Amino acid sequence: MSLRELYDRYLAAWAGRDPDAIVALHADQTTFWLHDGRPACFDCMDLVTVTDDWRVARKDTFVDGAQFLRALGG
Repeated sequence: MSLRELYDRYLAAWAGRDPDAIVALHADQTTFWLHDGRPACFDCMDLVTVTDDWRVARKDTFVDGAQFLRALGG
């Protein structure tokens, strides 16, 4: 699988709100964090580390903290 194919599968899984497909793309030791569901719009960047077999081992999201707080009304 190429990096582009991984990206396309990951994007499709999230866009389709398919938790089984999302989990299938992650390494066994992945930890998921629940969000509170409030809609918010802010700039962020994801840094994704993958295993040799192209499963997501870690995904870190870096956000514009001030913009994030404003988006949540803080």
